[in-house]
Amino acid sequence: GEKPFYLPGIGFLLVIGTVLLVGYLSSLFFIGRIFHLFDFWLEKTPGIKLIYTLVKDFSEAMVGKKRKFTKTVLVNIYDKDVWQLGFITNEDLEQFELKNHISVYVPLSYALTGTLFFVTRDRVRLLPKISGPDAYKFAISGGVAEVED
Repeated sequence: GEKPFYLPGIGFLLVIGTVLLVGYLSSLFFIGRIFHLFDFWLEKTPGIKLIYTLVKDFSEAMVGKKRKFTKTVLVNIYDKDVWQLGFITNEDLEQFELKNHISVYVPLSYALTGTLFFVTRDRVRLLPKISGPDAYKFAISGGVAEVED
């Protein structure tokens, strides 16, 4: 019959590759556990807890698993012809006894802060073609950053 295909050293490379992969995956698990423990300590430390949880929640809202800044909007707050760039952060405000309102976060230019407004839906215009990160970059740059198509 026909001779099977043989490549010298392939078994050695497979063993080395498997060992490296198992080591990499276990280090991810180990590092993940360390980060989880560090996170737990910071959330329990008085004085640091408030700042840490605010920064953590904000960063998760922007880019993490709990992304909240996905609905980019123009919101009318002060005058009928003046619009601000913002993000819908909550569409159910019954806990504040505001059944017909939504919350919109408006970032401030040249700062990492912003203002939260409770507004009726008729004061909001959705911008579905503009991504959250692009809109945020545009807002905090004072309108000088480019918005991707």
